[in-house]
Amino acid sequence: MEPAREAEEEEIDVIWDENGTARYRILKDNRIVDFDGHNLAWLDEQGSVIDYDGRHLAFYENGIMRDTEGSVVGLGKDPIASVIALVPEDARRTLAIDSKSRNGRDD
Repeated sequence: MEPAREAEEEEIDVIWDENGTARYRILKDNRIVDFDGHNLAWLDEQGSVIDYDGRHLAFYENGIMRDTEGSVVGLGKDPIASVIALVPEDARRTLAIDSKSRNGRDD
């Protein structure tokens, strides 16, 4: 049996996709790995997800992973956000306009 590398392997979050499937682990050393242990990317101090070719792939903050457009692509164990914060800004504007027109308001 191989000795555990607890400091490296301890996870700070697990990211689930839109189907509820656990996809990625964020480890305490800021590596993002799949469940087979393959290194996929790393998380910098600002919450940017960077692949090993230096490309910016996503943002991670408070248990929410967003693509570079701001759309939610994964949720962690304990995402901290209001439901409206999970909706991209453009969709929020559309929802607000639709809501006002349904209520007979024309602000």
